[in-house]
Amino acid sequence: MGGNHAQGARSPRGGRRTGVIRSDDRGFLLGDGAFETMRCKDGKVFRLTQHLVRLQRALELLRITTPPDLLERIVQAAKGPGERILRLTVTRGPAPLGLLPTITSPPTVAIVQGPIPPPPAYLTARIVSGRRNEKAAGAGHKLLGYAESILGLFEARDAGDDEAIFLDTEGHLSEASASNLFIVKNGRLRTPPRSCGILPGITRQIVMEFEPQTEEAVLWPEDLFMADEAFLTSSIRGVVPLLKVNGRRIGTGRPGPKTLEIAGRWQRLIRLELG
Repeated sequence: MGGNHAQGARSPRGGRRTGVIRSDDRGFLLGDGAFETMRCKDGKVFRLTQHLVRLQRALELLRITTPPDLLERIVQAAKGPGERILRLTVTRGPAPLGLLPTITSPPTVAIVQGPIPPPPAYLTARIVSGRRNEKAAGAGHKLLGYAESILGLFEARDAGDDEAIFLDTEGHLSEASASNLFIVKNGRLRTPPRSCGILPGITRQIVMEFEPQTEEAVLWPEDLFMADEAFLTSSIRGVVPLLKVNGRRIGTGRPGPKTLEIAGRWQRLIRLELG
């Protein structure tokens, strides 16, 4: 099969997990792996090629060999009716304790499925104390280990907000916990560049294809507070209006026309490609 394959019982919440991850798996012990979260419907995976290209880059960075039958596994997992989430994880596999792997094991591949939750009508956010390290070796790659995002969400929720906004180490706007940030000013879109420690999302790229004049710009919190509109993007939520940050209203405090236009275009694209 070209690797360890975790597949098996259905979870109580309707997701599907197959098999058992070994307790000495480096993904479990060290976060030594990468992942992708994809949307599928009736056997089709939305923008599968883009997800696989991003995953391949992350695995190359980690020096993990891509399982040769990875695509086949995804295709098999995507079969079946209905729209759902596919969470694909690839780890280095089991190995003796220690940071450097002393043996070469087949990588572990785990695919978990679950329902797509209804997207929120809008979000509020808090600029949190944690920082995205734009200088980190893994910056811009979808690697395991999301403790910083989880802690940021705790901080935001404790303050009464839905989402966390991270700055980079220089104080520039970076991204949300698992989504990209856009602002709208005078009808033009602006979004933080890769140099600010973001993970370049698939939906972010789609929005930039919708709006070729989008400017990748180094932005400060004040740019967000002074924006006419703001929104967040991700593969699962899509395009969601951001109405307040740190308790301050963005624009009118209601979903703006540009945000609603882009959200509608994204929904039509999903229907076109997935049916």
